[in-house]
Amino acid sequence: GEKLKQQGGEAGEGALDKGGGSSGPGRPGGEYAEASTLSISNDGLQNIKREEGYRDKVYDDATGRHIDSWDDITNSSGHPTIGVGHLIYRKEDRNSSGAAAKRESGDWSDEKWGDYLEGGSKTMSETEVEELLAQDIESHTRWKEDITKPITQNMFDAIADFAFNAGNAAPERDGVIGAINDGNYNAAATALRNGPGNPERRRKNAEKFLED
Repeated sequence: GEKLKQQGGEAGEGALDKGGGSSGPGRPGGEYAEASTLSISNDGLQNIKREEGYRDKVYDDATGRHIDSWDDITNSSGHPTIGVGHLIYRKEDRNSSGAAAKRESGDWSDEKWGDYLEGGSKTMSETEVEELLAQDIESHTRWKEDITKPITQNMFDAIADFAFNAGNAAPERDGVIGAINDGNYNAAATALRNGPGNPERRRKNAEKFLED
């Protein structure tokens, strides 16, 4: 994974330090750093790609079927998706807080993804997929600014996968960030394990979070 950088000065919440010891009971081992200085490791990125899969055409994330026209998605519980789990929304599909909110109706005609429908003239190249994924990772790791206690790279990667899958608001909404900020890393792992979505993926998130 990516190297954690020494922040300088004495070990503390803004500096790299080791888990365990005098840092309190129950804190996992490993190198700790301020969350805002971290980014996803290559291992974490590859894990998201494995979990999400890759599609070069628009598909319905509820059924996995390619979409021939936007009408195909109107009565589905899913969302149009492309690349590595990239959800497609109209601009007006975002509420005042920036969260995604699927509308029951609206015009998809000006959507740039129209050419990527099944039968359309375009498919996503590997480079385009990677560029789109990098943008999505950035937007799904904004939660790091809300963490006040140091975390490890494994913790960051686990939360990044959770947020990518369950939404950027999930780490705070489901108690992961609150538990970390209380210094209760085991409770944060439990919150990950109990989060929404695939139970097996949540289990792996919790185990990655506690890895040294």
